[in-house]
Amino acid sequence: NDEFDVTLDLRPATIEAILAQTDHVVTHTGTEKPYGYYDWWPTSLFFNTQDEPYNDPDVRWAVAYAIDQQTMMDVGYGGAGVATAAPFPDYVGLRQYVDGASSELKGLMDNVLSRDLNKVDELMTKAGYEKNDDGFWSKDGEEVPFEILIVDIYGDIGPVCVELLRQAGFAAVQVNPPDAWGQMSDGRAKAFFRGHGGSVKDPFVTLNFYISDNVRPTGEGVANDNWPRWGNEEYDGYVAEMSLTSPDDTAKMQDLFDKAMTIWYTELPEVPISEWFHRLAMNTTYWTNWPNGDDAYNTAPWHWTC
Repeated sequence: NDEFDVTLDLRPATIEAILAQTDHVVTHTGTEKPYGYYDWWPTSLFFNTQDEPYNDPDVRWAVAYAIDQQTMMDVGYGGAGVATAAPFPDYVGLRQYVDGASSELKGLMDNVLSRDLNKVDELMTKAGYEKNDDGFWSKDGEEVPFEILIVDIYGDIGPVCVELLRQAGFAAVQVNPPDAWGQMSDGRAKAFFRGHGGSVKDPFVTLNFYISDNVRPTGEGVANDNWPRWGNEEYDGYVAEMSLTSPDDTAKMQDLFDKAMTIWYTELPEVPISEWFHRLAMNTTYWTNWPNGDDAYNTAPWHWTC
């Protein structure tokens, strides 16, 4: 209706509805998917690794094997999303570390994106769970609830994740309490979707989130984006060495990345889900030369502080 020049980022289905009704609105990728550009804030399914049931790496990996990121992209985002196995965006400076990763690390990352219900059964049984008469995982005769906190911006892919978990035997339900962001911050939320800030050029910033110095007990505010409240002494050592290494020393950086992230993926404090895109509807009635793939710059007006 020519009442906006540019919007906050929108979900793919909303963008598609707008594009279908007008010819004076564009997106960063025109009228083609994904309707936006890569932000630095990929999505993960985070766990509070200090509290049951997610204090067990086998349970965390069972959750990873239960979900299928590509299905979430196809159903929740209508094919306009990009699944990821990394806790940082697919930017050029970071992609080289993923491409150059050791075979062991690449195998773990591939597993993050693999749905394998046999592995779910194996890992949950190993962790002491068994399915009850309703087909849901139970322990000591009690069905274990798996509440997944999903705020509104994940209202498209979140329910798909919950359904995949239920199909795998998890008594999963979606919750979105009024103090959702507070519950994430102080650890009351045991499993939750949120974006993941951090590295944009080399991996140190993201890796540094997970050092033990940033671990806080449940009930205290999160420190330096260590949302999973996870730490590992051996991992700390590799990150400390990385902090003293020039990013230009790519061979040493790669070696430290491989060693640290092999520990990270073995423990899996969170499950990477998808890239985040800024999908903005931009009105060409009064303003032209909006950024696009050929003339790319940050469209997001709320990023004036960055």
